[in-house]
Formats: sequence, structure tokens, C-alpha cells
Amino acid sequence: MSAPMKENAWTTIVLGINFSKSATKGYAEVWINGVKQDLLNDNAQKQAAHRTIDTGVMYFKWGAYNETARPFNISVFMDEMRVALTYDGANPDNYTKDGKYKY
Repeated sequence: MSAPMKENAWTTIVLGINFSKSATKGYAEVWINGVKQDLLNDNAQKQAAHRTIDTGVMYFKWGAYNETARPFNISVFMDEMRVALTYDGANPDNYTKDGKYKY
């Protein structure tokens, strides 16, 4: 990723995922604080193509995982989580404090 995370600061992360069993049709995109990130250590690559559905069942999981693989603690605080069809629909900057879409 091309944007470092700051410790003890809120970071806005928006994920774009095209779900597919195909390794060439499925992809992921990532925005950090409104900036679309470079993926796969290639500055021109903004999407990582891969299979995004492994089975017939799919469910979302959010959080920090595999705590035995790291020698430090991680705290994750989440706010304004949503599932949307577009970047604008997912971007928390497009919503008022009471959760209403601005546009």
C-alpha cells in the first residue's frame, strides 16, 4: 500500500470488491483517506485481480485476526461501516453526522 497508517489516529478505509469465482474477473481496490492505493508493489496497478469467492457461501468478517502471529496487541475501532454499490456510497465523508447521505 502506498499510504502509511498513523498510530492513534482515525483512518478511513474503503474497499471495492468485485465478487467472482474467476481469478481474472474478481478484484479488490483500496482507498485510504480518500486516495486510491497502489497494489502489488506496482505504481500503475490500482486493482488486484483474483478469485474473491471460494465457495457457494460468502460472509463478511471485519477485524484484526491471527493474534498469535504478532508479538504486539492490536486494537481496532470501527465506525460508519456500510456495504454500498459505489465508492461514493461507501465513503463516510459523503454522510452527515446522523448518517444521512449528503447528495
